[in-house]
Amino acid sequence: MFSDSDSPYPRSSVTDEDVETFAEFIRRNPQIWDPEQVRRRYRHCGLPFIDDPFDPALATRIVEALREGKPFSAIRIGDGEANIAGYKYYRETPSLNRHALAASIGNRRDSFSPTEAWLDKLNALMNAAIASADVVGVLGIWRTKRTTEIDLETIVDDFKKDYRGITGHIRGVDFLIRLAEDGRLNSKLIAPAHFYFGLAQRLKTLLSATEHLICITNRTDMVRKLQTQNPALKITHIPVGTVGRHGRNKHPHPVFLDEVRAQLPGQARGCLHLIGAGVWAELYCNWIKENGGVAVDLGSGFDLLSGRLTRPVHRRMPRALLDDIIL
Repeated sequence: MFSDSDSPYPRSSVTDEDVETFAEFIRRNPQIWDPEQVRRRYRHCGLPFIDDPFDPALATRIVEALREGKPFSAIRIGDGEANIAGYKYYRETPSLNRHALAASIGNRRDSFSPTEAWLDKLNALMNAAIASADVVGVLGIWRTKRTTEIDLETIVDDFKKDYRGITGHIRGVDFLIRLAEDGRLNSKLIAPAHFYFGLAQRLKTLLSATEHLICITNRTDMVRKLQTQNPALKITHIPVGTVGRHGRNKHPHPVFLDEVRAQLPGQARGCLHLIGAGVWAELYCNWIKENGGVAVDLGSGFDLLSGRLTRPVHRRMPRALLDDIIL
């Protein structure tokens, strides 16, 4: 991973004008923090959606796709993915957009130092992944905090301390709603971005529907545990998160994307892929679906399976629910 000072678009490159423009956007859009208002806008689009990350409906769809041999992709658009997908949409804040995108990939284990051409290319790849997906996990339709706890000036202050996270979170709500209202999410199931809770809880059900599991993750320990607990199941591990540690994070080309894609099976019908690879998971999901497989962005669900609470949202969940997930 590279630091802000290594980035071609560091924090210092963001103009004061862009900062104030986005701060005003925060103040003008309190509805972003109200799940009911967000759900209402999706309902207006006529889209099917689930608003509970533990809802069994998603696991049911994945099992059906596996048993019927249908290509399938379930992705999650969090703050990093939203900074990439919305990069060219918010034209009023160009310097903020460049910084937020570069920071969203720079803090990954697999990272690189992007040229402006690569910012454009990543934007296109992320939007292609959204267009291809059968399920899109979005921010805003489910929250663990009550909206009465939200103070907009506190959010503005948090944004000014760290441009990337707040920018991505707000655009993760706003941009996906705009896609829905433009008809670009038609026929997709909308789910909470944290749908991995329910899938991790129903992992045995998912595994029972496939003969080949591919884990794209840096969690080697969890792959070994899955192999031990499921000796009859063919399990393949495609490791990720190695490029930054190998000192290639300043390379202007994301070599790790090519390396992972080369390891994906060309014919993947009925094959389940569970992916924990940060923002890159969505790109892998798209390629897996092109190969006929079933791709699921499990994200930090791999951590939950091992009992590790690695995200703030994990620590706000009832412990009994999380204990039910641990392998």
